This record gives sequence, C-alpha cells and structure tokens, in this order.
Amino acid sequence: MINLVNLQINLLGIAITFILFILLLLRKIDIISILALTSIFINIPIFNYVPWTFGFQIFFFFALILILFSLKNILLNIKNKNLFMFVLLVSLFVLITLISIILAYISKYEVLVLRPPDKPNFPYYQVYQFSRLNITQFLYLLFYLTLFLSIMVSKFDILNVFKYFLLGININFIFQIFEILLHFFKKPLPNFLNNLSFSNETIQILFLRDLNIYRFSGLIPSSSMLGIYLTIGIFIALFFVNIFKNNWLRYLQIFIIFLSFLFSISSTFVLGALIVFLIYFYTNKNYLSIFLIIVLIPVLFYLFNRQTTEIRMQNFLYSFNIFLKYPIFGIGWGSHFADFFSSLLANTGILGFLSFMSIFIFMITKTLKIKEKINYDLMNLGLLTLFLTGIIWNGININILWIILGVWGREVILKNL
Repeated sequence: MINLVNLQINLLGIAITFILFILLLLRKIDIISILALTSIFINIPIFNYVPWTFGFQIFFFFALILILFSLKNILLNIKNKNLFMFVLLVSLFVLITLISIILAYISKYEVLVLRPPDKPNFPYYQVYQFSRLNITQFLYLLFYLTLFLSIMVSKFDILNVFKYFLLGININFIFQIFEILLHFFKKPLPNFLNNLSFSNETIQILFLRDLNIYRFSGLIPSSSMLGIYLTIGIFIALFFVNIFKNNWLRYLQIFIIFLSFLFSISSTFVLGALIVFLIYFYTNKNYLSIFLIIVLIPVLFYLFNRQTTEIRMQNFLYSFNIFLKYPIFGIGWGSHFADFFSSLLANTGILGFLSFMSIFIFMITKTLKIKEKINYDLMNLGLLTLFLTGIIWNGININILWIILGVWGREVILKNL
C-alpha cells in the first residue's frame, strides 16, 4: 500500500529539485549555493530506515552531482602538494575508522553503550552488538568527507553561497512562525507536511529551573542544531558585510536571527554567539559587542542550569570510560552515540581522534601562512562550526558543517587551482 504522506513529500521534493536543477542549468545559481540553501532542511531520520525526508533528498541529489563532477578535478590536481597532503590525512582517518569497524565485528565487544534514541533527548542504553548501523554510519562518513573534498576543488562565489545560506535561515524562520500559529490555534500540521518537519519534536517544552516554555525549531529537528545554523548566520552578518546591499538589510538579518533564537531558546546559539562577539570585539574593537557579551553570559548560565546539561555531561563521561577501556581503536564507528567529540574517542580510539584532528591542524597551519583576512575569518567560522557540532549529539551528520569546512579549505589550500 502506498503511504500517501510519504508520496506527497516525495513529490514535493521532486518538484523543488526540478526547479533548482533548471536554475542550475540556466546558471542562475551555482551548485554550492544550492547545497547551502538546502542544508537548512536537516530533518533526516538517520537512525531508522524509513525513506529520507524531502529536504535531505534534495541535498543528497545535488551533493551527488557535485561529487561526480569533482572527481576529475581531484585527479587532475592530486599532484598539488597541499591537496595530496590533505587527501592523505583524510585517507588515514578513513582507514583507522574502517579498522575500528572490522575489529568491532571480529571482537564482538560487550559493553553498555548509548544507542540512537527513539525520541530526541531520550537516549537509552543497551549492550553493544555489531549491526548494519555501523555500516550505515560509515557510509554517511564517506559521503560527507567526499563532499568536503569536492567543495574544496570547486569554483564558486563565497558571498553568493552565504547569501543562499541566509535565505535558508529565513525560510526556517517563516516555518517557525507557522509552527507557533499552529500551536496557538491548536491545529495539527497538515498531512502533506507531516514528515516535512518533525512537528512533535520541533515543538518542545524547555524545562528550566523555574520556568517551562514551549520552543519551536522549524525545519530542524532540535534547537541545538538550529543554534549552530543561527550562530553561523550571525558570524556571516558580522564578518562578511559585502553580501548585504546596505547596513539596514544586515541589521534586519541579525534581528531575524535573534527572533529565531527567541522562538527556539537554544543554549547552543547563546554559546556560539558569545564566542562570535568575543572574536568580533578582538578583531574590530567594537564596544557594543562587550555589552552583548555581558548580556549573553548570564543567559548562558541560566540555560545551562537544567537537566539536559547534566545528561550531556553524563554522556561525555560514559564515552570517556569506553575510550579508557578500548583506547587504541575504540569499539567501532557507529557503535556509540553521544556528542561527536567524545563519540569519536569511544568509537575510534585515540588513533581515530588524532587522525581526524590532524586534518584541521593542517588547514590551520596553511591559514596562518597566508595571512589574509578572509582566510582568518573562514578559519574562525570553520573551527567554530566544528566545535559547536562536536559538542552536540552526532554532529558529524550536520550538512552545513561540511559546506563551511569545504569553503574554508578551498580558500587556504586550493584557491589557485
């Protein structure tokens, strides 16, 4: 029997994909900009095996096109010393990750681990057993690493990419308003949109110490993920001012971003915005940012003073205990799920963690040698995105992370290709 809801969503995805594809052929939009725009539709049922939601269908379609057309550029420029070193470091990480999976399959570890939750923020524990989830997560990893590399060897306009990313944020903001209205009038989400947004998950109650409030994250299945996107938006608005025709549009965009935060109450955004304004003050000596920093610090402490913060710390300690028990190769990629950094330690051991971080140490080294403002800005944006995705649940599967890293890599490693 055909599931009418899934059929409607697929048709919606096909229609949007067709429109974007025509615009791509007419050269009205480049493919990296399409990825930046559609990265906002992040509601991917990664941990189960129902069909992908329409957002990731679109993103995956254009990412696959980019990867296929980038293979020639990779092969042609592999003699480039920077590119060769980068590919070598990525390959080393993939090899160690693959070894961790093979060892997990052979050894049949018995260790209590965090597994993907049936519902957000409700993790459960079970004895680890090797499953196809390991292979699925490894394939996701290969996909994103290849996308990372493909963006690096592509030609595109960075400012144009950022414009479309901000357009995606604004689309999500409209959807947040839509969810608020539905909630206010106690109306259900229309059937044809039922799987477009995880309505039951994106409309949540935030349990604070003395205040419980509803929050809305739109097309993104968690406020933490939305917080990362909004942080990137604030960074772009402050450091890449040339994408706006005038300052009023820039101020309007910043206002929309903060409104979007107020709808979602994301502690991840508060932490990210705090770091962004610290960087902005350091680089521009803008004293208004000091005022914002002073405001954000108590807000951050207030939002962190809740049960989920304790759960995250417990998850980190649990991951670290697994790492101490299996310190070299871990218990296998895709075995344990918590925040990305501690999961990386638990799943791939110290070798996987160091090989992954070596990729970015290499990029930082290249950035510091070039000494151009845009490269420093992209490095700060890339590292900030990596940090924020690294401290939330399974952040490696967040689309925008790899786009930002690819844009940064393009400028500092392969700009002259």
